[in-house]
Amino acid sequence: MNPLGDDVTTNTVHNVLSLVRGLRRLGLRITSADEQLIFQAIQAVGWNYEATCKDAVASVVIKDPWQYPLFAAAWHQFWLWLRSPNDSWLAQQTLMSSVMRQKSALHRSPQVIWMGRDTSGSDKNADADASDQFTVQLKAGSSRDEVLKEKDFAQLTDMELEELMKFIPAVRPAMRKTRRMKQGKKGKRLSLQGTMQKNRSTGEVMRLVRRRPVLKPRPVVLLCDVSGSMDQYSRVLLRFAHALTAKQRNFEVFVFSTRLTHVTRWLQLHDVNDAFYAVTSQVHHWSGGTRLAENLATFYHHYANTFLRRRAVLVIATDGFDSDNPAALERQLIRLSRRCQHLVWLNPALGDAEYTPTAKGAAVLDRYSDYAFAAHNFNSLTRAWNKIRRLPNVRPVRRQT
Repeated sequence: MNPLGDDVTTNTVHNVLSLVRGLRRLGLRITSADEQLIFQAIQAVGWNYEATCKDAVASVVIKDPWQYPLFAAAWHQFWLWLRSPNDSWLAQQTLMSSVMRQKSALHRSPQVIWMGRDTSGSDKNADADASDQFTVQLKAGSSRDEVLKEKDFAQLTDMELEELMKFIPAVRPAMRKTRRMKQGKKGKRLSLQGTMQKNRSTGEVMRLVRRRPVLKPRPVVLLCDVSGSMDQYSRVLLRFAHALTAKQRNFEVFVFSTRLTHVTRWLQLHDVNDAFYAVTSQVHHWSGGTRLAENLATFYHHYANTFLRRRAVLVIATDGFDSDNPAALERQLIRLSRRCQHLVWLNPALGDAEYTPTAKGAAVLDRYSDYAFAAHNFNSLTRAWNKIRRLPNVRPVRRQT
């Protein structure tokens, strides 16, 4: 049944749906119930008057004032092109290419760059009162970085994601305390030998010398899920990983979906675009399924002896949707937890306050990981890394198996 009536072509219905999909990509939240209301509104007012039809649809989809300029631009393109009986896919691409520029403009706040009297030729013959007037010219300013950094990766448009990938994470390396001590002005312990040597030339102790543990880089291994359900999240996770390879020694990165691939050597390229091109061109299982247990077994047999040494931290970034047997995943997590000092789970779903790990793989990860941190936006990734690099030097208390 045609929701717009029998006198409207099927392509027109598809084009209306393309408009709805385009508005969603621009950040407007439109539910399935809203779709039905859109069709009912169009059917009620008809196609004869554009302004009436536009206002009817706007009353359904506009929920915040900032959304109206995007809707107006999308509707203008819709009226010119999408209503015609053309291919809906081509129509949607035409709409998106013409509206994305306005989407980008909304992410820039206006700044005053010049204030003064208008000296254009039109004001030369104006009266004296008009000469006291001045004009204000506005220019797009800095991006709303904080808004993007707090926005869930799954809700980012393609342009927002591209802008977010340009941010350079402010990360510091993860260090671990060793048993060796060094002398210095700061420290909890007093160095008696150093104090005596420092004050040999004086008759009494004047300066106290303390000692503190020597810090060394802590090995960190990241296993990043690049399956279809993690596509938006994995791209930003690898952007973080690229920044960490320049700061953190003994930092190794693997990506997995249906197979496991070691990608550290490509992420060590200085330019982030070259690094991403190298990774995506070499990883042929990107956006595939998820075989978490099988990939953990591969990592254990081929890489654990090399990289899980010297109190290493193993970080698994995944949403927990696994096609393998939960019992097999449980066995692999138990084996890996015995080889590393800390087992950390980065879960994008933890950004939802009402989230519970109901998926089988997520339930196993929640049970056997030492720590679970949210990884749904840029700031949550920064907070998670700061917690990882401050992990204690002792193993956590784990369930007995």
